[in-house]
Amino acid sequence: MAVNIEQLPQQIRDDVEDQSLDILQQIQQHIVVIGGWAVRSYTTYPSKYARYTLDIDAVATPGDIKTVHNILIKRGFASLEERDWGIRFYKPYQPHLKISCDPALFKDLQIRIEISPPRIYEIGAQHYFEFDLGKTTQKTVVSHGKHQSIQPTVPEIEYLTANKLGLPADYKNRYDAAVLLLGSNLHKTLEIIQKTDNWKEMVLRRLPRFIGRTKDKGDIAHLLLRRADIDVQDYLDQLFIIQQKLQK
Repeated sequence: MAVNIEQLPQQIRDDVEDQSLDILQQIQQHIVVIGGWAVRSYTTYPSKYARYTLDIDAVATPGDIKTVHNILIKRGFASLEERDWGIRFYKPYQPHLKISCDPALFKDLQIRIEISPPRIYEIGAQHYFEFDLGKTTQKTVVSHGKHQSIQPTVPEIEYLTANKLGLPADYKNRYDAAVLLLGSNLHKTLEIIQKTDNWKEMVLRRLPRFIGRTKDKGDIAHLLLRRADIDVQDYLDQLFIIQQKLQK
């Protein structure tokens, strides 16, 4: 069963982020980061990025994927290779600090890394989203724990935003989309959605769930948005605008 990092004690969440960022530092020169760490890079510490990040998600060339594979295996990670998708690495979480909570709370917790080619196919659909490796930049990311920082390569913000809006409507994707929309050029984001293998079909499929679930005041993404001082209604209004423009 997947562990929701937001439900763990803060000392564990901080330690997980510190470990994840340490691993990212070891492989950052070989990848373009696209997940939560990439979204975090578009906020500037001490600005609030309310959700914690457990996994490292990235895209890379086949040669760099092989290089990362060798680095992570030496660091004790196991890998699950998926020929059409990429590679998933995982390692059970082991605390790097003295803990004061019940170890049973995190007994199933894993640190995971998922790396694929730039063209990512949606599971169960023929559509894909493709990150342009020529449209990237270096940004600073900071952990919640020790506030250590690194500068990985990440996509331009509109590529991240366009991708997030077509992903499953879990709380992480819905929260991240709100953060990204704050700094994105909406016209450019829509242009990327429409030109990328009709990615708009995936966005239009997911937007009703993005909107409906985020309206729930007890929803994790809703609570995280308020914690980060992001206006939930403004975010919902933006989603409605995107939906209307894509339906034309």
